[in-house]
Amino acid sequence: IHHYETFQVLQTLLALGMDREVITDFYSFLVHTGSTNTGFEYDIWAWRDRHFHNNYPPHGWCAARFNECLRNMLVREDPQAAVLHIASALAPTWLEAGKVIRVNKAPTDFGTISYTIESTTGGAKIKLDGQWRNAPKSVNFHIPWFAELVSATIDGKAATAKDKVFELPADAHLLELKWNLKAMPELNYQKGVERYVERYWKIQRGETIPGFDSRWI
Repeated sequence: IHHYETFQVLQTLLALGMDREVITDFYSFLVHTGSTNTGFEYDIWAWRDRHFHNNYPPHGWCAARFNECLRNMLVREDPQAAVLHIASALAPTWLEAGKVIRVNKAPTDFGTISYTIESTTGGAKIKLDGQWRNAPKSVNFHIPWFAELVSATIDGKAATAKDKVFELPADAHLLELKWNLKAMPELNYQKGVERYVERYWKIQRGETIPGFDSRWI
């Protein structure tokens, strides 16, 4: 199957609020790209060499689908509900203390949105700046699956989340969160590559994967 069609599934999971599955598949996709994260269309055999035969990389549509998915993980419209979702799917490593996620003047159906997420040891500070053409009914911020929320304020006023989602007014400027991060799962690019390489070399030494025809190695 065209491996970039994986994004059809990721976009669906994103809309369903299944952020852990999105991040897992996001890194799984990256592991199966080239050494410079280029995508392919077909002819790349699993657990074999990465010879692309007559299918020359990089594949432009694959890159477009990747960019679209990453964009929607950070900024995503729901036109039917007139709602703008931000931070729908964030990786654990992106929220380590001291790190900053920054979105600058992202164009949306409602206008542009800029925001930063500044992570601390016990929470995060989210600064927002929406320059609206047609303001959304709300800007929804999603709490990651690995974060246990303690308290929150929106522009200095106490706030609560519904199903791990904050519905911010379109003119909100500051969301401050206190949370406890659960045992952080090892979902990152480096670990994904390590696992792939370990399994690949085990196959070279004669180990088998159930259901996998090792004659292709």
